[in-house]
Amino acid sequence: MVRADIESGRLVRLDLRDWRGAEYLLQVVHKIETPPGPAGRWLIERLALSSPDIPAADLNPELTTTH
Repeated sequence: MVRADIESGRLVRLDLRDWRGAEYLLQVVHKIETPPGPAGRWLIERLALSSPDIPAADLNPELTTTH
């Protein structure tokens, strides 16, 4: 996602001695009356697809289908 920016020097990797690195559980929550729009559905899909722990069959088609 950011490889080109890193390669061009626009972004740099930080050497944080005390960083212990971790995985973070992400959850998406929204009101039923106000579901995510196209951009929100796109973001949810990209986050879900980038997680090796979420099988594609478990994705909510309502959120991952662009309209």
